[in-house]
Amino acid sequence: MACPIALSARHVFGISVSVTGNGSYADQENIAYIAGQNLVLYNKSTHRQRFIQGSDLSDVVTAYTAGLGKRLSAIAERADKPMVHVYDMKSFKRKKSLIANESVISKEFTCLQFSSDDQLLLALSGSPDFTVIIWDWARAKISCTVSVGQPIYHCSFNPVDSAVISVIGKELVSFYRMAEKDVRLLEEIKKPNTNFISQCWLRYPDDNLLVGTDKGQIYLFQSGELISMLECSPGLEFPIASMLSIPGGFFVGSSVGSVLYYQFNDINKDNDDTNLTNYASIKSAKTNVQSQFSFIKKLHSHEFSSGFIQHMFLDIREENLGLVTSDGQLLNLTIDIPSKIDVSSLSYLSTVFHGPRSIIGLDTCSRKPLIATVGKDNQLVIWNYSNHTVELVKKYTEEMYSVAWHSSGLHLAIGFQDKVRIYHVLHDDLRICLELPIKQCRECKFSKGGNMFAATHGNSILVYNFISGEKVSDLRAHNSKVKSLHWIDYTSIYLAS
Repeated sequence: MACPIALSARHVFGISVSVTGNGSYADQENIAYIAGQNLVLYNKSTHRQRFIQGSDLSDVVTAYTAGLGKRLSAIAERADKPMVHVYDMKSFKRKKSLIANESVISKEFTCLQFSSDDQLLLALSGSPDFTVIIWDWARAKISCTVSVGQPIYHCSFNPVDSAVISVIGKELVSFYRMAEKDVRLLEEIKKPNTNFISQCWLRYPDDNLLVGTDKGQIYLFQSGELISMLECSPGLEFPIASMLSIPGGFFVGSSVGSVLYYQFNDINKDNDDTNLTNYASIKSAKTNVQSQFSFIKKLHSHEFSSGFIQHMFLDIREENLGLVTSDGQLLNLTIDIPSKIDVSSLSYLSTVFHGPRSIIGLDTCSRKPLIATVGKDNQLVIWNYSNHTVELVKKYTEEMYSVAWHSSGLHLAIGFQDKVRIYHVLHDDLRICLELPIKQCRECKFSKGGNMFAATHGNSILVYNFISGEKVSDLRAHNSKVKSLHWIDYTSIYLAS
């Protein structure tokens, strides 16, 4: 009996958009993100990947985060009792596994974050309990928990004071202070008919929190107190899907691949703080903070993505901004001069990916290091698995069902809604070669020599001479739909099931 062969991933094309907070820089050259059940470490220069694979992660990954020092990362895994795994990004070894306690009813964590000193780990569970857990992760000890009991989307440590956390959700923004064994509510602000969906703590002035809504409103909180809505909020057209603070301002990720940059103008920087001696002057200074924010630049990434920017992350030098979109693209925005960003500043961090919709057809070329895939996003992608790049991307208006390589790598067959089209594969395009009247062909395959072509149509198999384009036979032996095809050799013998 032959021994089973152990397979390991060599390269993964794509990123999991269902994972919250998915993406971070491990160092200046390496990017970490979740793809399927793999934690991928991708090198921008060599295009090589390292993995923490699914053997370590047995179930669905729901959330990811990285420490500010870039040394640690944490992954949340769905289970009856949801788990969090902490990894060392230098050695790529697991340092600790943390399991939710009895207070957590949900089977998943939807948000994770390390404190600024990487000593504490904050986790938010999903429905129905929406419980916040704070771990002293090195000792695998839960410091405290609080059950919010209503829809919560995000939680975060105050970078200045790790004992303070902010929690945002449906109609709610709350601030808590962590004590030795419990959590004390500091402030709770409720706004009816308002969905708070993103937040970020400002670098300067510190102890200031910005919170974004799905209606394009940005609210400013200072020391747990609601100051006001920013006058420069983008409005209904741009829901605030993600936010990230940088020195001197902040970025907003919004719909249709839009990135907005806001600047903070500190008009009181040189003023003597001792002038603020009474309550009225302090209150006035707080109120004036919101007027010091100004909208500077808007960038649309239509050429790269049609989804919204759901997560952003900075490199160590803070010169590049990583963007993860809802349609499964991983982008890079150069921000060395934030006020001058434009489309030329934008590029793919790795390469173009399929969107979050399913890949429904795949075939490999026998003589070239090429893979062709078609997906429910109506996109054909030709991948080079040797140098880990994309050779060609074609977007169609019609739905595609199957794809097959000719053995030479010079022709490609695609099953569409109304017919099968066979193309010449050119350097940067496809040119129609032959059309066959086969509707909704879900499986097709060239013979090993490439002279014959077989395609399914319901429970029948249609065989064509590829050179002449003539139908050779129509096989009808199956009682149900044919699900797969395989040519045994160079003759007309094949298997179907």
